[in-house]
Amino acid sequence: MALFVRTAGTSHPSGYARSQWDPEAVNGTAVAALAGQELGDHASSTGLVPARFSLELLRRVRFAGLETTVVTTRKGANIEVLDWSSHQEGQLVARATLTLLRESRQPPGEFWTAERGARPPCPPGPPTRPGLWWNHDGAGPDLWTEQPRDVQNAQRKRIWINHVEAIEGVPMSSVARLAATAELTNTITALGSTGIGYINHDTTAAFTRAPAAGGLGLEAHQHLAAAGLAVNVAQLYDAEGVLGVAVVSSLSVAERRLDLSDTGPEWADSGNLSRAHRAS
Repeated sequence: MALFVRTAGTSHPSGYARSQWDPEAVNGTAVAALAGQELGDHASSTGLVPARFSLELLRRVRFAGLETTVVTTRKGANIEVLDWSSHQEGQLVARATLTLLRESRQPPGEFWTAERGARPPCPPGPPTRPGLWWNHDGAGPDLWTEQPRDVQNAQRKRIWINHVEAIEGVPMSSVARLAATAELTNTITALGSTGIGYINHDTTAAFTRAPAAGGLGLEAHQHLAAAGLAVNVAQLYDAEGVLGVAVVSSLSVAERRLDLSDTGPEWADSGNLSRAHRAS
């Protein structure tokens, strides 16, 4: 179970990478996972840790092979920056950047932080099989569902995700897990009472530490919108607590929004990332 299969240097999308917006395109979360996997694998083992990931979806990524390249643009004692690009038929379709920093000791003193000590909820267990679980404030912290129609409302939402491989046969790296989770920010913040009404073309996420083994959570933090443009913010977390934030900018797609109110388990079979996270 993987999003891409690599053959002769080309990454070919599987059905799990198909977009729910366009069956002839690759979904953004799969692109983020691929970029994160290849960037993380390319980083040198110098004791630096991932601190920021950014992705730009420049063009429609067709459901076809992707030619990708990773280059190191900065390598110092305390910082490393890598750039990733993806082409189809010679045309640049997506690019990403990973910044790694060296950990050090905390400075002395006290600092303000929002909701000190707050920890977003995890599904009971939490589950260990591959899957995508949804929750919202109105349901309470212990009631999670695998059906997105159950959270099509105006409540704050969160998801818990146990990832599949980004590339077949390659264990999913921490960077890939963080990148793929962060790219779902638009999904949980732009899903309202009538469906998903915005689509994002970028993702930026910053982290304070590597995630613990197991699943990752994403909790909506803010949705700001005006004149068909939106800025969406979410918190990344694991079983130990919040470890970063993700921000996306989005455009209104009111005329072709994804209405999930009538969907059941079949929605998970539409070829998007949720399909990959179905119970087997």
